[in-house]
Amino acid sequence: MKDSFKRNFLKLLLATYIVIVAIDVIFIENFITEGLINIMIIGSLFVVISVMLFFVELINRDEILEIQNSLIFWISIGVLLFNIGFIPIIIIAEFIAYRGVFSYIILTLNIIMSLCFITGFLVSKKEFNN
Repeated sequence: MKDSFKRNFLKLLLATYIVIVAIDVIFIENFITEGLINIMIIGSLFVVISVMLFFVELINRDEILEIQNSLIFWISIGVLLFNIGFIPIIIIAEFIAYRGVFSYIILTLNIIMSLCFITGFLVSKKEFNN
């Protein structure tokens, strides 16, 4: 991030996440069952916000026409798609019996993310990965 406001905002998100994790570890009795779900949801939201900020900065650059040749673009697409699909599943999972379906959805999201990573490794060019 070249914009100092966005960089400071990402640092604030990271600090907020660390504080939330520390509070959950200290104060929640059933940390493994209750606390981890909250941490996963908040962490995924923060990742989506971070990737969106990255895309906003990417749009304002001059290299926008050649962005499909950048590895970081494909990695961020994969992470964004995974987290956008993961957040609703984790939130809804507490209300439905999700044992069978959950595994298939997570597998599908992992395959989509891996395909984005593979595409990035195949189509990226060295001059666009700096």
